[in-house]
Amino acid sequence: MKIITIDVDQLYDIIGTYDGIQIEGIQIKIKDSIRKENLFDILHRYDNEEYWEADEDDDDDDNDDGIKRMTFDEFDEEYGVEENQYNEDSNMYSYGENDEEDLKIETTDEHNIWTVVYVDDKTIIIPGNHYVNRVGYYITEKKWTDTDIEVYDE
Repeated sequence: MKIITIDVDQLYDIIGTYDGIQIEGIQIKIKDSIRKENLFDILHRYDNEEYWEADEDDDDDDNDDGIKRMTFDEFDEEYGVEENQYNEDSNMYSYGENDEEDLKIETTDEHNIWTVVYVDDKTIIIPGNHYVNRVGYYITEKKWTDTDIEVYDE
């Protein structure tokens, strides 16, 4: 894990010009359209001695970003993936290919919908109904209550 210390004025100089990012005191507010990963990418571009003091920690397994990560099997066990009655080959719902599947997605509570997205050469399942980089959807028996969850389709 890398611990980063930076002066707020320097942070503003680095990212204050990016649309959707607002610095207030020691908090950074990010519009929904900007993912945490984008902020980290922006900050890592400036990873040099001029701005940073970094401490290295040998424990790289810590998940300090607040995102709960799980495998597909863990996801299925915790949320119960619903069987897709319109597709014998997969429980994933496609959108735009089958009117019955489209209607099912449109009429299901968003808190039971998970979107399969393809980002940075990875397939990830995230809570909610999303459109960008969408591959398909899963519907679960149990509703999600937290949006900071990522399921890796391993």
